[in-house]
Amino acid sequence: MAHQQHHLLVRCLSLILLGTAVHAHTVSIQPNKRFVELGSAFNFSCSTDCPGARVTWVTLTDDIDFTTTEINLGNVLSVSSTLESHAGSYTCTSRCKQSSKRATATLNVFSFPDPVLSMAPLNPVSGQPVQVNCTVTAVYCSLEYKVDIKLFREDELSGPMYELCDESIFCDHTLSATDRTGGKRVNYRCLAEFTDFIHTINKTANATLHFQDTGVVESKQDTSPTLASLTSRAATTMAPITDTSPVESAITREPNRPDGTPVSSKEQATSSQPITKSSQLEGSTTQTQDSRESNMEKATEEVSKFTTSIVGASATLLLSIVGIVAYLYKYGRKLPPCLRRSQRKENTDKLKEVL
Repeated sequence: MAHQQHHLLVRCLSLILLGTAVHAHTVSIQPNKRFVELGSAFNFSCSTDCPGARVTWVTLTDDIDFTTTEINLGNVLSVSSTLESHAGSYTCTSRCKQSSKRATATLNVFSFPDPVLSMAPLNPVSGQPVQVNCTVTAVYCSLEYKVDIKLFREDELSGPMYELCDESIFCDHTLSATDRTGGKRVNYRCLAEFTDFIHTINKTANATLHFQDTGVVESKQDTSPTLASLTSRAATTMAPITDTSPVESAITREPNRPDGTPVSSKEQATSSQPITKSSQLEGSTTQTQDSRESNMEKATEEVSKFTTSIVGASATLLLSIVGIVAYLYKYGRKLPPCLRRSQRKENTDKLKEVL
C-alpha cells in the first residue's frame, strides 16, 4: 500500500514539472548590441522557443521608421538608413499561452568620415613655412567619444588641436601644424583615431605637396615685369634728360681752361645749359620721330586695307558686267516682246541716221 502511494506521488510530480516546462519559454535578440555608422543599414533578430508565440517590437520613440519581418519562431526588425534618432534601446516581447517574455538590445550610432589634408599656400616655395591641416568633419556619437589626430612627414609634426561643434552636436576636429622644409616634393600622412572607449576606428589620408625652387620663382618674377618695374625702367631711360649728362660731369671734373686758368662757376653753368638743352632736344626729336613712324605705319595699313576693298569691289562689278553682256549675247533672241520691239526701234533709228 505504501509502495503504491509513493509511485503515485512520483507520477504527479513528473506531470507538474512537465507542465511547467511546457508553459515556460525563452526569448533572445541577436545581436544584443550594435555600433552602427550613420547612413548604413542594421537589423535585430528576435527569436523564441515557443511554437505559435506572438512576437512584437517596442522602441523608445514612436517616430522611428523601421520594418518587421516574421520568421520561424521569431521576428526581424530592419532599418535601411540609420539616423541619430535610431540610437537607443529596442525591446522584443514574446507571448506564449499564459506567459510573456522580453529581451532588450541597444543601438549606438556614430559618424566618423575620412580625414582631409589641406595646405596653405597651395604653391609654396622651398624653405618657406607651410601650414598643414588635417580635418575630420561632422563627427558624431551617441555615446561619449574621443578623436585623436596625428600628422607625419618623416617624423611626427606637432600642432594644436581644434574642435568646432554645431547645434546638432556634430563636431569638426582639426590638427594644424607648421612645417618648414625644402626639396621638390614632400609626402604628408594624417592618422585619425576615433574611440567610444569600446570600439576603435582608424582612418588615414595621404597628400603630396610640390615645392617650387627659389631660383625658378625669381626667374618667373623677372620675366613678368610689374607696373613698378616698368616705371623704374622708364625712369632709368629718361635719366639722361633730367639728370646731369656725362658731358656735364666731364666739365665739372675739368674746371680749368686749356691755358690753365680756372673757370668760374658762372661760366660752368653757362656752358652746361646748352648741353642739357641739346640732350633734351635730342630726346624730344627721337620721341617725335618714333611717333611719326608709328603714325605712318598706321596710315599705310589703313590705305592698304582701303585699296584692297576697292580692288575687290571693282573686280566684283567687272565680273557682273561681263556676265550680263555674255547673257545678253547668248540669249538676246529670247528677249521678251517688249524688249524686242525697243531693240528693233533702236536699229531702225540707227539705219535712218546712216542713210
